[in-house]
Amino acid sequence: MKILFINYWDKTGGAAIAAHRLYRGLLNRGVKVEYLVQHKITDDENVHLVSQPGYINKIVNKYSEKKINKEKSKLETMFPWSINLNQSNIIRDIKKINPDVVHFHWIGHNLVNIGSFLKINKPIVWTLHDSWAFTGGCHIPYDCRGYENECGSCPQLKSDKVKDLSSTVLEEKQKTISQVKNITIVCPSKWLTVCAKKSSVLKRNTIYNIPNGLNINVFKEYDSGNKKRFGFSKNKKIVLFGSVGSLIDENKGAALLLEAIRRLLLTRNDIELAIFGSEKRNIEVDCNTIFLGNINDEEELSSIYSCVDVFVAPSKSENLPNTVLESLASGTPVVAFNIGGIPDIITHKFNGYLAKPFDVNDLSDGIGWVLDNKKRLESNTSKSIKEKFDIENISETYIKLYNEII
Repeated sequence: MKILFINYWDKTGGAAIAAHRLYRGLLNRGVKVEYLVQHKITDDENVHLVSQPGYINKIVNKYSEKKINKEKSKLETMFPWSINLNQSNIIRDIKKINPDVVHFHWIGHNLVNIGSFLKINKPIVWTLHDSWAFTGGCHIPYDCRGYENECGSCPQLKSDKVKDLSSTVLEEKQKTISQVKNITIVCPSKWLTVCAKKSSVLKRNTIYNIPNGLNINVFKEYDSGNKKRFGFSKNKKIVLFGSVGSLIDENKGAALLLEAIRRLLLTRNDIELAIFGSEKRNIEVDCNTIFLGNINDEEELSSIYSCVDVFVAPSKSENLPNTVLESLASGTPVVAFNIGGIPDIITHKFNGYLAKPFDVNDLSDGIGWVLDNKKRLESNTSKSIKEKFDIENISETYIKLYNEII
């Protein structure tokens, strides 16, 4: 059995990391896996760059992008958008590799033309890492539910037109996906599964809920007394926050966290803040802040989680965040808002704290509660991950799925 993974990056960003962990898990179980990406940072010989479009397609793409960018220019920076109506050579690449199953992951930024799905004569699995597969272009719809019927008058595009770019993209997806005969959708969280089943694009498709996983032999409880190694104060409670672009990506909720920390500092002086995934910046908070930069080594990242007292994930929208899995697997409880797929991982006051969505007071209270009750939670953290999110078990579930559809 040969599986072809297709993703925008091979190992950068949450979707790429989740896909790469599954890729490694499948290889460990003897499955042959090839990988097609737009951007490659590893030296893995199984990972290939997609072919660039030919001269004619480049001209067509340049013209269409000029028209599309007029509407996309209205977007605020916090809204990631993908159109995927451009031409590409992805079908030629797929035919060359000749897999038994084509497994799509995050394919935004025009990696795969939507119409290309109709030209693939192999079984398709599509693991959704956000909502883009069934929306009119946005990756995070927030409170908008236009995708359940018809997009148009898009709030993210600030459009008042019923027939706008979002309606064009959604109609193309509806038309294409309805004609693809052998496609199976996988959603890592229960929340995204429900959203996909309600969507006008995917409601007629087979949809499974299979969570992302991680290597529990790498993400495990390390020496929690190793604070000095990372510059943490010995006698302080360490609050950790981080993700790719943690202070840049507005969806990750840094502003909400900082406000919660300010409120917490009104009643206690034992807090130290640590941040990874972002360069050092001036942040207005009256406690010592340690910037850890980008952490690419997973054992080092797990060691950091093990040394801190709480990890906070104050995102405004999430599917099944890797960071929450990583922290719990490393023995550290998590505070997050009760949104998206986070309740699939955190059980309130068992292995963390679920704050009322976007209530800074409750987020602050949750951080304080976990700091005061960490000993009580520690025995539940890694255990909850080993039971449900071990990548070896997740890989086996996917192998069974592949065998069913071949």
